[in-house]
Amino acid sequence: MTIDEIEDTLLVISEKLNDEQPAINAFTKLYKSYSKFLCSVISRGLKNSGIYDEQILNTVINNTFYKIYDNPLIFSFPENATGDRFFKAWLATVAKNELKR
Repeated sequence: MTIDEIEDTLLVISEKLNDEQPAINAFTKLYKSYSKFLCSVISRGLKNSGIYDEQILNTVINNTFYKIYDNPLIFSFPENATGDRFFKAWLATVAKNELKR
């Protein structure tokens, strides 16, 4: 996704109380775009810790995406951002923190 697409998606999700269906659609698009990336990040973390478990993997993914759905405007791109690498880095950080819980 482009920066504009991510920002627009997060904005639509933030309006979930006013218009739920577009928020769900936007969230689904975001999930489909980044769930494989997040899965690889969390899998790597679990394997490095020696505790690979699919239930933990799925829980961390779900909790990470829940945090986005719950508070989508917590993330913002820096001014000099290009591409989605800052968003991916932020997602990975949220997931790694969730994994430590």
